[in-house]
Amino acid sequence: MAYKIKINGVVHTMIESNGEVRYEPPLPESEIVKGRKNMREVLASKKFPGVSTENTFFSGRGTLENQFKDDPEFLQEIIEGAKADGYTPNPNDVYLSQLARKPGDKRAFVSQADGVSKIRKVCEENRLQCDEVGTQKYEVAPKAPVRLAEDLVQAEVAKYKSSPEFSRMGDQELREFVVDQHGARS
Repeated sequence: MAYKIKINGVVHTMIESNGEVRYEPPLPESEIVKGRKNMREVLASKKFPGVSTENTFFSGRGTLENQFKDDPEFLQEIIEGAKADGYTPNPNDVYLSQLARKPGDKRAFVSQADGVSKIRKVCEENRLQCDEVGTQKYEVAPKAPVRLAEDLVQAEVAKYKSSPEFSRMGDQELREFVVDQHGARS
């Protein structure tokens, strides 16, 4: 039995005979593995992934007026903010507050003409991860440990000294214990 399937823009004929499957033209093994993995995910989740196009991204988002029909004051605020930023919003624009650094940031207004590529560009400039538009995940450096303030250390040492089980500890030993328990060493 033979089936025609289109994979990455190339039409392949999948031929089944005696329990074996082969493809004409040959399909790379990596594509076969990827297809099996995707099918396992579909079967496990019992959901087929949605189609991700520009139209599906913008569908249901509505115009600016529709987005802010319950808050016309905020709509006016973001329009004024955009105008101050040198951009006059189109009534058909979509405002994505996740992209804005301040209310009315001109980069947060996206039209269907701009498309998802503008969103991707803004996300990449701001090092934001967004799976829906395909931006990469950026590594974030861990924050440096903050040293416990000396007045807090002394206050905790005083509390522990009044406790019978810690009263026998020396001042330096008790100080190290407090830092270990309540703060980070620097």
